[in-house]
Amino acid sequence: VPRNLEKLDSEALYKMLKKLDPLMANRLHPNDTRKVKRALIVYRDSGRKLSDVLSEKRETAYQKATYDACIFWLRCDKKVLSQRLDRRVDRMVEAGLVEECQCLYKQLKEDRDGKLILRERKGVAQSIGFKQLL
Repeated sequence: VPRNLEKLDSEALYKMLKKLDPLMANRLHPNDTRKVKRALIVYRDSGRKLSDVLSEKRETAYQKATYDACIFWLRCDKKVLSQRLDRRVDRMVEAGLVEECQCLYKQLKEDRDGKLILRERKGVAQSIGFKQLL
């Protein structure tokens, strides 16, 4: 796995992952380059497939549970859920979400030395809706 993954397009990255870790490749969408790159980096740096690492973690997590847990699975009609989400977003926008995002962007864009600290693919910039609201 090369060090300069940024230079490869999503198709080449996915093809490489499919060859090295087919199980992980089948779990990821070919255009999800962030996760595909992460899987390749794990393989490159550790020599281990991410699918194996995750499988081991899953197995040991159940063996080493600290607390007794009860899991609830909630179901909701898609139309009802969509309406609730729309109302929630509307309330957030009315409460100043756009202005908050603009202010946050301005604060993160440059630090005191003028050095760019906002990375489009890391942190808040990758959160759902951040870029769309700017």
